[in-house]
Amino acid sequence: MLTMCKKDPQKEPAAACQYDSSVEGMKEWCYFKTGTWWVYREQTTGELDTITVYSAWSGTYPSGNVGFETLCNSSYDGFNYIYRFNSSFSVHCLTEPECKCHKLNRVKTMPGTYVGEEELFLFPVIQGNYNNIVGYPNGQILGGTSTATDVGLSMDINGNTIEGVTRWNVTTDQSEGGWPSVYFFARNIGIVGMEFPHEEEIWRLLEYHIIQ
Repeated sequence: MLTMCKKDPQKEPAAACQYDSSVEGMKEWCYFKTGTWWVYREQTTGELDTITVYSAWSGTYPSGNVGFETLCNSSYDGFNYIYRFNSSFSVHCLTEPECKCHKLNRVKTMPGTYVGEEELFLFPVIQGNYNNIVGYPNGQILGGTSTATDVGLSMDINGNTIEGVTRWNVTTDQSEGGWPSVYFFARNIGIVGMEFPHEEEIWRLLEYHIIQ
């Protein structure tokens, strides 16, 4: 008897991500070492806020996952702001399924007071990329998103034009009590602008000193 074997069709190779999705690439946007500081000015009142990095860590957890975090303190409200990455929280980019996305979490806390933690930045930076989140303003449960609404913006900082700024809209920001917020990020500088509509505050970077 003759038997015929049907050859399995060759599988198409997996598509490669066209963006840099490395941890080192992400650190250029949001990892800063001790001694870094930023001065922001509120656009209506003119009040100043100096954010200072008092501790930073980058390495590998016992689980084997890589991670980093930058711990900062605000001279304006006295809160500590922690910007934290952990590869165990990585997901695929929702707009680019062949890419692996990393998240940056923002924690707002001080001794005796914990406001919350939210995911507000995804890497690689891709126009329209977003992450589903949940917020609890006034105790209400609201579903929301953190979205890169604009990529490649320009922003003036004390007379100097910064290119390649990315705008992130966070509809339910747990680090701000679950209310909407907006963040502007620039590579090798970090956050260059913040907007908190609930508080009627618009903060823009005035000057900075970066150590990476």
